[in-house]
Amino acid sequence: MTMKRFLIIAALAISTLTVKAGSAVFNIKNAGGKPVFFQPQDSSKFITIASRDTTFSYGVDKPRYFNLVIDGSRYLPLFCTQGSTTTITIAADGTSTLDGTFKSENTFMQQHPFNCTTPQSIAPYSREWTEYNEEVLATRLNELHASGLNAEFKKVHAAYLSNTFLYQRINGAQTSLTFSPEISQKIELAPDYYDFLKDVKFDDPLMLSYPKWFDTIDKSFEEMERHGFIPTSPDSYMSVYARSITDPTLRSQYIVSMVELSLRKGYYADVINQYDDLISLTTDDSLRNRMTELKAMAEKAKAADKLIGAQLPFFTGNTVDGKSYTLADFKGKYIVLDFWFTGCVPCKAEMPYYDRLADELAATGIQFLSISLDTGNQLMATWKKMMTSRAPSNVLYLNIPGGFKSDFIKQTGIKSVPRLMIVDKEGTIIDSCAKRPSDPKLKAKLSSLK
Repeated sequence: MTMKRFLIIAALAISTLTVKAGSAVFNIKNAGGKPVFFQPQDSSKFITIASRDTTFSYGVDKPRYFNLVIDGSRYLPLFCTQGSTTTITIAADGTSTLDGTFKSENTFMQQHPFNCTTPQSIAPYSREWTEYNEEVLATRLNELHASGLNAEFKKVHAAYLSNTFLYQRINGAQTSLTFSPEISQKIELAPDYYDFLKDVKFDDPLMLSYPKWFDTIDKSFEEMERHGFIPTSPDSYMSVYARSITDPTLRSQYIVSMVELSLRKGYYADVINQYDDLISLTTDDSLRNRMTELKAMAEKAKAADKLIGAQLPFFTGNTVDGKSYTLADFKGKYIVLDFWFTGCVPCKAEMPYYDRLADELAATGIQFLSISLDTGNQLMATWKKMMTSRAPSNVLYLNIPGGFKSDFIKQTGIKSVPRLMIVDKEGTIIDSCAKRPSDPKLKAKLSSLK
C-alpha cells in the first residue's frame, strides 16, 4: 500500500523543537533525499518529516508505540517512554540504523515481528489460522522473556503482543468480511469462532499502552453481546461494559473514552441516563473531572436536539422502479429510517446487517426504510445498480430527490451519515440518532416497542 492511499497525511513543518517535560525525543538523520513519515500507532494520521536532519519531541504520558514509514511502505516500529531519546539514521539507499534509549528494544521489534500473517495455504480466521498464530505468539513471548531487555519494555511489549492477537481475532474477521471481497470469499468462520471471548479478561492496566486498546475492548463487548456472553441492554450497556473490566485504572480510562465516543455518535441520552453509575466506577480524579465536563456536553446536546418528540417532516421517496412513497404510506407503523449514500463506506458496511434485522423483525410490523441521499447522474447510476443487484429483503429502499439539499433533510438537520432514526406510530421521532444495525442493542430496542 502506498502512502497516497492512507486516509490522512498531516504535514508538520519542524526542524528543531524545544523538548518538553513528559516528552520523548526523536532525532532523524535522513540522507535518503526523500521525506519520511512519522505515525503514532494509535492514529491513522501521518506526520511528514522533511528530507533533512530533524529533531522533535512528542508528548507521551505512558509507554507508546510509533511507526517511521520509509519509502512509503516500509514500517519501522518504535517504542518510547517519557524522557527517552530515539535516533534513526536513514542512508542514501533507504536502509536504516537505530540508536538511543531503547536501541536494543526497537531492534528486537524489527527482528521479531508479530502481525498475525500466515502462509497462503491457511484460510483466514480458520481453526488452522488461530492455532498457527497462537504458536507464533507463544514463540514471540518466549523470545521476549529470554531477551534480557529492559524490564518495563518486556512487560509492556508482552501485553502489546497478546493484544495484537486479540484485536486481530475480534476486528480482522469482520473487517475482511465487510471491506475485502477477495479475502471474504475465503472466510468461513466456525460456529464457535468467538467462544474464546468467554474467557477474555480485562484486568491488566498495561493494556493502555497497546495503541488499539479501546477498540479491542469495545469490539469485544459488542461481540460478547452478539453471542449472548454478556447481557444486551439498551438502557444499561455502558454500566455492563464498565463492570466487566476488573482493573480500576483500565476501567476508568475506558469509561471516559466510551463516553467521549458515545457523544460523538450522538448518544447523549445514554450518557445522561447512565452517568451516575459510570461516575461511581471512575476512580481517577482527573478522569472524574473529565466526566463532569462530558455530562455537561451531553446536557447541552440534549437541549439542542429539537427532533425528539417532533413530527417527522414530510418526505417523498422513490424506489428504483420510480414508485413514490410518503410518510402517509406508513401511518400506524413504527418506522426505522437509515440515511446513507453510495459514497459512504461505513453506510454500505451496515446494509447487510440492516437487511438481516428487517427480516428477523418482519413479524413485528416495523417498517424499515433505506433513505438514499444520492444525487447527480454518477451517484444515481451507482445507486440504481446497487438496487437492481441486491437480494430481496424487508427493507424498502428509497431515494430522496435533492439528497442533502432537500427540504426533508434540511428540516431534520442531518449533516452526515450513516444516521438512523426511529419514529413511532403517530409519526413522532423517538430516537433521532439510533444505534447502527450491526449493534445488537438496536434489535433489542426495536423488539421492545409496543
